[in-house]
Amino acid sequence: MAQMSLGQQAATTQAALPQGQPLVSSLSAFRLGGSAAADATLETVNVEGEPFQQALRLTTAARPANDWNIQLTTRTLAAVSSGDAIAVRFWARAITGQAETGEARTTIVFERASEPYDKSLRKPVALGRDWKQYQIAFASAGNYAAGEAQLNVLAGYAPQSFEIAGIEAINYGKSVAVDDLPGSLSNYDGRAADAPWRKAAAERIEQIRKGDLVARVVDADGKAVAGAEVTVKMTRHAFAFGTAVQARRLAGDSPEDEVYKEHIARLFNFAVFENDLKWNNWEKPETPSLVDAALNWLKANNIGVRGHVLIWPGWASKSNAAWKYLPEELHQIAKAQTPGWEQAMRQRIDDRITATVTALRGRLLEWDVINETFSNHDLMDLLGRQEMVRWFKLARAADPDVKLYYNDYTMLSGGATDAARIEHLYQTVKYLIDQGAPIDAIGEQGHFGSAVVEPQRMLSILDRFSAFGLPIRITEFDIDTTDEKLQADYTRDFYTAAFSHPSINGIIMWGFWEPAHWMPSAAMFRKDWSRKPSADVFEQLTRHQWWTDLTTTTDDAGAVRVRGFFGDYLITATHQGRRGSINARLDPATSGPTTLTLQFP
Repeated sequence: MAQMSLGQQAATTQAALPQGQPLVSSLSAFRLGGSAAADATLETVNVEGEPFQQALRLTTAARPANDWNIQLTTRTLAAVSSGDAIAVRFWARAITGQAETGEARTTIVFERASEPYDKSLRKPVALGRDWKQYQIAFASAGNYAAGEAQLNVLAGYAPQSFEIAGIEAINYGKSVAVDDLPGSLSNYDGRAADAPWRKAAAERIEQIRKGDLVARVVDADGKAVAGAEVTVKMTRHAFAFGTAVQARRLAGDSPEDEVYKEHIARLFNFAVFENDLKWNNWEKPETPSLVDAALNWLKANNIGVRGHVLIWPGWASKSNAAWKYLPEELHQIAKAQTPGWEQAMRQRIDDRITATVTALRGRLLEWDVINETFSNHDLMDLLGRQEMVRWFKLARAADPDVKLYYNDYTMLSGGATDAARIEHLYQTVKYLIDQGAPIDAIGEQGHFGSAVVEPQRMLSILDRFSAFGLPIRITEFDIDTTDEKLQADYTRDFYTAAFSHPSINGIIMWGFWEPAHWMPSAAMFRKDWSRKPSADVFEQLTRHQWWTDLTTTTDDAGAVRVRGFFGDYLITATHQGRRGSINARLDPATSGPTTLTLQFP
C-alpha cells in the first residue's frame, strides 16, 4: 500500500471531523502590523505543486524588542464561546532562517483583540525549508463576539523570510474534544506515562537527592537497644520548593491574609518577594516596614528568602515617558545628559545596590543582581556592558554571605525555541564569569503558556548550562492555561525533570493563589481556595513522593539504616516505655552516611 503524503493524511483526518465554523476567511484578510512593521515586507507569491496556488511571503530586516512588534493579523468572522475546541491549520516553509538553525520562526497567537489581550493560544513554531502543514488545537479561554478576537502570526525575530499559505481556523464548539484534534497543545512529547525519560529521571533522583542515615539507639549505660521502634520523620526538605509572596499579605492580619499564610507555611520552604524589592517599589515609604514584618513571619516559619531584583536594566518601551523598571530620576539624567551625567547615573545605581543589600544583610539567602538583559539592556547601552560586573561586586561587598544570581527567562521559558535567546543567556553568564563577577548561580524563570518545553529538551539545555559549574534555580515557574489537566501534568513533568537534574537547586513558582497571581489562571488555588489538580500534583510530589517519613525497628546492634531525601529530620525511638528523640540533618554536601546516636535517658 502506498504511503500517504502529509497533505493526504491531513485531509483524511479533517474529513473525519464534524463540520466547524470558519473563523478566518483567506490569506488576503491578514494585514501586516506591529510597532516595527516598517522593518518588514509582505508580498503575495505564486506556488506550484502544492495544495494551494498562492502564499504570503514575510521578510524581516531587523529584530525588534518583542516578537509581536511584527505580525500578521486578522479578526475572527464568527462568535466563539469559552471552552470551544478550535483548530488552526496552515502550510509554511522557511526561505531564509536563523543563523543558528537555518529555520525560520513564528508564533501563532489567538487572543482577545483589545485590552487585556487574553490569550487562548501562544504557540512557537519552527519552520523548515520544505513545505509542511502545521496543526494546532486549543480551547478558547473566553467568550468573544465576531471580530472581538484575532489570529496573529508573529514574526519579530532575527532577520528571516518565510512563506505561509492555506491558513484556517475552525471552531468545532463542543462537538469534539480538544485532545481528539490533531495538534492538541496538551500532547507534548514526553507526557505519556511510559515516556522513556521518566525511568532515567527516577534513577537520578534516587542517586542525587537522597543520602544514607544510620541511627543507633542506646540505653542510659550506652548499650545497644535492639527491637526499639524508630520513627524517622522529615521536617524540612533541603531542596527549595518555594513561591513568590506579597509582603502586605504576610504583614496583614485579615482572615484572608491568615489563610494565605497558612498555605505558605504548609506548602513551601522558600519564598521570594514578587514586587516589593524591585527598585521603584522598595523606595515607597511604606515598603520597608511591610517587608520587615514579612521577613519576621518568614523567619518564624523557617522559610528561606531570596531577593528580587536589584537592577532590571531597562524600560518596557522607548516611547514610554517613564521607565517601567527604573526610577524616573534615571530617565531624566539620561535625557538631559548634562556634564557628568554618566557618573551621576552610576552613583544612583551604586547607592541602590549598596543601600538595599546592606539594609537586608543577613535576612536574605539570595539576590537576583540583574534581570532579563536580553530584553532590558538600556543601562548597559548607556554606561557599558562592564557595569554588570561592577554591580555584582558591589552586591558582594555589601553582603559577603548572600548568594548572587543572574536571572532571565531565555533558557526554558516559552518552549525554549529561540536559539538566539538561549545563546544570549549563555554568553552573558560566560562574560560575567570571564570578567570576574562574583556570580554564584543562574536563575531561569520558567514561565509557560500554551508553549511548553518538553522534558527531554529541557534536560538537554540544562546539561549545556551545567558546564559553567554553577547551580541553576528555577525562579518563577508557572503555566498559564485554562486546561487544568494539562497544567497538572506539566507541573508534574517539569518538577520531575528539574528535580532529577543535578544542577537544579530549587524551584520557585511565581505565586500559587488566583487573587495574588500575575496570571490568575496559572494559580494552583482558585479565589475561594478550592484546589486545582496542579495543587494535588505539587503536594503529592513534594510532601509524599519526595518526602521521607517512616517507622522501622532497630537491629541487634541497636541500629536502623535509612535512605532518605536530603533535609532536616526528627528521629524518635521508643522501647519498653522509654522514649527519646534527636534532630538530624541529611546534608547533600556530606560524603558518606550520616551517623548519630540516640540515647534513652
